[in-house]
Amino acid sequence: MLQKNKAPNTPFYYGWMIVFVSALSVFFSGPGQTFAISIFIDFYIEEFDYSRSFVSGLYSAATLCAGFLLFTVGKLADIYGQRRMMVIIGSALAFAALWNALIVGPIMMFFGFFMLRLFGQGSMTLLPNTLVPQWFMEKRGRALSVMAIGGFAGAAFIPPVNAYLIQLFDWRVAWGIWSASLALIFVPLALIFVRDKPEDIGEQIDGPVKPRRKRGVSRFPLFLSISVSSLILLTLIPPIDSYLMNTFGWFPETFWRILLFTVSFIAVMLVIKKRHQLKGKVGEDLEEPLEPSKSDQEVSWTLKEAMKTRAFWLILFCVSVPALTNTGITFHLVSISEGKGLTPEVAAMSYH
Repeated sequence: MLQKNKAPNTPFYYGWMIVFVSALSVFFSGPGQTFAISIFIDFYIEEFDYSRSFVSGLYSAATLCAGFLLFTVGKLADIYGQRRMMVIIGSALAFAALWNALIVGPIMMFFGFFMLRLFGQGSMTLLPNTLVPQWFMEKRGRALSVMAIGGFAGAAFIPPVNAYLIQLFDWRVAWGIWSASLALIFVPLALIFVRDKPEDIGEQIDGPVKPRRKRGVSRFPLFLSISVSSLILLTLIPPIDSYLMNTFGWFPETFWRILLFTVSFIAVMLVIKKRHQLKGKVGEDLEEPLEPSKSDQEVSWTLKEAMKTRAFWLILFCVSVPALTNTGITFHLVSISEGKGLTPEVAAMSYH
């Protein structure tokens, strides 16, 4: 099956199917992410009678070893393609989850952490991030943004699910369920739907060529209105709500929430209506074709060429520092939360 390039027929550009599977890949990297593993740490400490510093030391060492070997996964993806590697890595992560369900000592725990970090956090995010750009150029940012939803969903969904599974069964069964999920859901989907490049199935990057149109009305006002409205709903409502309740206490709390939401919603709708009115006035301009897209003229650098630029090292630094900080905080977040009197279940919800 890995040698067949024929893909299932879709009524839309097949690259969006690639984005969907890539989002699943980022989601299923969750068992190897710190936000998922941290839920298990207190149970490891309790069952094996290890100190927290000992377990975190094993985790740090395993993460560093996995990081140093991650470049080999990228090299193998260049040689064998993302499709084969997704199937192999997905299967390897399923094995890693099963391994963690069976650990009985520090050596097995170290290798369990190592495999989770290498195959999960590292490879399952690396492969989709190199696959999607091969299918999109002009809409690459949009495609990568849609793919990133899988990561956000994993961070919101997996920690509370882990806490629930551990409470319902135990931590070993929870790892077994993730192993089965990877083997029965992700691996078959990657095998069936993923293709390495558009050329493999007779398509081209970004899909069929369409005449490019002049830009009409800017989308910035709509984007700004939605952003401001969301900011009001998510950030400003609690203090405003508290003030209104203290000042006009005879109205129920729900009234002020509905009122603030309605005002924000109406503001967004007015901007949308205004935008459509302006768009109608320039509709004729939108029909004027411009010159074809120049997707095939994209400049690509080799690793050695990229390493000679200052931008490469600045980006590497900017990516590394937050990752180092977030990993340490996330790993001990359950313990920090319990120190504040919160249960593990509530701590798991805080990853939202």
